[in-house]
Amino acid sequence: MNDLLQVAVNAHGGLSRWNQLKRVKANLSTTGAIFQVKGKSDVLKDVSIEAEPHKQRLTTQFNGHGTRTIFEPNRIIVETEVCRLVDSSDDPRAAFRGHTRETPWDDLTGRWFMANAKASPNLQALPTSPTPAQTLPCDAVLDALKMILLGAPLNEVLTTITRMIEAHSTGMLCSISLLDEDGLHLRYGVAASLPEAYRAANDGICIGPNVGSCGTAAYLRQPVFVSDIASDPRWVKFRHFAIQNGLRAAWSSPMLSHDRKVLGTFCMYYGEVRHPGPAEMQLIDYAGGIAGIAIERDRSQTALTRAFEQIEKSEAHCRRGRDKVPCCESSCQRETNAETHIHEHYGRRGDGACVRTLGPCRGARTEKSGGLSRSGG
Repeated sequence: MNDLLQVAVNAHGGLSRWNQLKRVKANLSTTGAIFQVKGKSDVLKDVSIEAEPHKQRLTTQFNGHGTRTIFEPNRIIVETEVCRLVDSSDDPRAAFRGHTRETPWDDLTGRWFMANAKASPNLQALPTSPTPAQTLPCDAVLDALKMILLGAPLNEVLTTITRMIEAHSTGMLCSISLLDEDGLHLRYGVAASLPEAYRAANDGICIGPNVGSCGTAAYLRQPVFVSDIASDPRWVKFRHFAIQNGLRAAWSSPMLSHDRKVLGTFCMYYGEVRHPGPAEMQLIDYAGGIAGIAIERDRSQTALTRAFEQIEKSEAHCRRGRDKVPCCESSCQRETNAETHIHEHYGRRGDGACVRTLGPCRGARTEKSGGLSRSGG
């Protein structure tokens, strides 16, 4: 289910109510530039549609034309209102081969295009049974979220998440890899279920377009599902270690921060060739999302701690600088006191000259009205 469809379903009572629906009806009037280019500007001017959401079947009644179109995946039928067949095709996509932007539509291709746009993927049958992500033990999910909230060590949180996912599918081995600060290297955060020799051979790999499942997923910033490690070109450099350690399938999904930066990858391994289904794709996305929250919170906390440490260092530096200031003031005060003492002790010379010291260790300078002479060392 895509995000838009999820919003629509929730707005109308949720999945349980949707599954109770048998048909959805609507009246439409649609036009646009593409219809004019294709010579069908008024074909959707006044139509009524009836969708069967759990069968992906769409019936379009063309009001005023006396015909209707029945759309199903890879098949389209045009018939009269009294069910008399007008035209049909079991491979309607084939009619578009060789088309350009200016190629006009006939009735069949035009109707199939418009029905397909409405029926796929937005009216795909919704699941009537819970997905793996929905059937994860609530207590286990809550435990993981509580650990994140209470600031438990990241390693413990990630271990809890991988064990929760592994317990959900027989034969699954999970790992979580973290992207270094350089944004180039992946290192295992948690991979207790993987063979130690395999972990040692792959820890710290540099991400790239053909670096197994995890390295490629982090590089492309999108999921990578490898069903057979032995034959997939992205595993050329690593397949020996994987097969030697009993790994044959690897599905990896990047974990992204709130600002869309790669945090690492969540990977599921199997010991046999295995293709992921929609529910399993949702499960890895769900698990990676929880792990991503934990990783981002940990890194934010670490950054905050470093910031406080830097502030404390700056404050300590300022205190040391401030402590030196009284020493300078004391020195100046001593010098002033020394000058006062000399004046008080020697006063003015008999010839009217005023004696002034330049400092406690400097010679005296004698000032006269008629000239300047220096005395002392």
